[in-house]
Amino acid sequence: MPGTFTMPCRNTKKLPDQDGNLVAGPRLFTTASVRGILHNPFYTGQVSYKGKLLPGAHKPLVSQELFHTVQAVLKKNSGRSESVQSKPERDYLLKKIIRCAYCGMPMCSQTYNNG
Repeated sequence: MPGTFTMPCRNTKKLPDQDGNLVAGPRLFTTASVRGILHNPFYTGQVSYKGKLLPGAHKPLVSQELFHTVQAVLKKNSGRSESVQSKPERDYLLKKIIRCAYCGMPMCSQTYNNG
């Protein structure tokens, strides 16, 4: 389309083309590739090694402040409550099955110890 700008990313995984043949080559950015870029501390001049962030030999593309601001905005817009535990103590039978009829977000359950 005229006026549309698309940029290929480095993903060279073989994927089917419009005829169904598997071909290798750059693919267009997807929401998942952009999400990976936004969450990657490499762009702040750091590298991950054995689960730790260490200073890299490369120059940062963005400042730490900007990176942390982006992380805060992404967390705020994620739709997940901070009170929801990542590894709950109980298993809920309808987890990931039942959704809100209004917004379509997955419903969550929580157990309170105070009754």
